[in-house]
Amino acid sequence: MPKVKLFRNPKKSAPQPQCHGPLTQAPTHFVPAINPKISSPPSDSTQAPEVLTGNVPLSHVSTSEVPQEDETTRRHVGRESTQCWTVEAIDSEETIKKIKVKVRGVNSLPRELRIIVNFDDQGQAIGEAQALLAGFLGTLAADCKLFPMDYDRWSGPSGVPKAYFDDCFETILKPRFYFNINEAGAKRYCKLSMGRKWAANRQSLWNEFNDPTKTRDEIIKNVPIGIDKDQWARFVHYHHKP
Repeated sequence: MPKVKLFRNPKKSAPQPQCHGPLTQAPTHFVPAINPKISSPPSDSTQAPEVLTGNVPLSHVSTSEVPQEDETTRRHVGRESTQCWTVEAIDSEETIKKIKVKVRGVNSLPRELRIIVNFDDQGQAIGEAQALLAGFLGTLAADCKLFPMDYDRWSGPSGVPKAYFDDCFETILKPRFYFNINEAGAKRYCKLSMGRKWAANRQSLWNEFNDPTKTRDEIIKNVPIGIDKDQWARFVHYHHKP
């Protein structure tokens, strides 16, 4: 009896693809909403920033023109960036060090250490410090104790009072960031960025909590975590204006 020649099944014998580890997701940035009294956001119990390199001289401070709008990535409400940024920081003796820090770790920096933010010729923040600053500005803009969400708009007669941002810049941003640009340029850059993030956060909250099947009072009772209930009520009434 002749032998039957066996053939391999190419589907069974073909090598299978190997998994080399989980995919990583690109970092995004976060944005809550305030009271007339400005207060510094609570610092998280995070470890001190990691120092990467030795000292280098301070020789690149510039005075650029007033910046235009920056291009940053908006984070969804409630999320925190886990990205660790490598940035330069300057201490009270004008010594510069490279450190690694997350957005939530900015509030844990030593008092004398400030993160250096450089700007290009158009007044736009650049480098990893720009991304770190954008994330931090998002957390401030989304804090309803700093910037109430129940104002009609960010600026203007019916907008968030200018004094709120001015106080935030002086008491929160300047102690934590060294802006390599004139103060007017730094303030304009930060205010524009925070204004967009504040508006985006309000819209994101409304998209998430608005339910056409519920009455206005039912929506008002469903207060988002971290939002003042009176602010939320006024915000809902604002969206139900005829």
